[in-house]
Amino acid sequence: MDILAAILPALVVAGFAVVVVLQSRTAKRIELLSEGVSKLRGETAAILDRLTTIETDISRSRISQEAAIQENLRQVRADVKAVELQLSDGRENPAAIETAIGLVREGLDSDEIVRRTGLSAEVVESIVLFHGLR
Repeated sequence: MDILAAILPALVVAGFAVVVVLQSRTAKRIELLSEGVSKLRGETAAILDRLTTIETDISRSRISQEAAIQENLRQVRADVKAVELQLSDGRENPAAIETAIGLVREGLDSDEIVRRTGLSAEVVESIVLFHGLR
């Protein structure tokens, strides 16, 4: 028993040293895992921010496309109206129409074009819609 009593304190110290080493390694692993989790949280936040940006861009693009479609539709309607007016009233003076187109391109308003050409307001409006600034 004397041998056991003599080595028991050394065994306790050695056991304690093993526990300290294991705790140190565990603490280091926990620290590394914590750093990894923090990094993943940061990357996740960055991904979420990017997804939000993409969603916003898609929404803006959709709105822009809808506006472009509406503008194209407005122009087609104006073109149709202009053609209808030309077909329904073949009595308009071709020279007056050409003059009106030139005046529209110069930026004059409808009332002034009516005054200068003698064309009807409806015909001038159609010309403005068809040949106006786009």
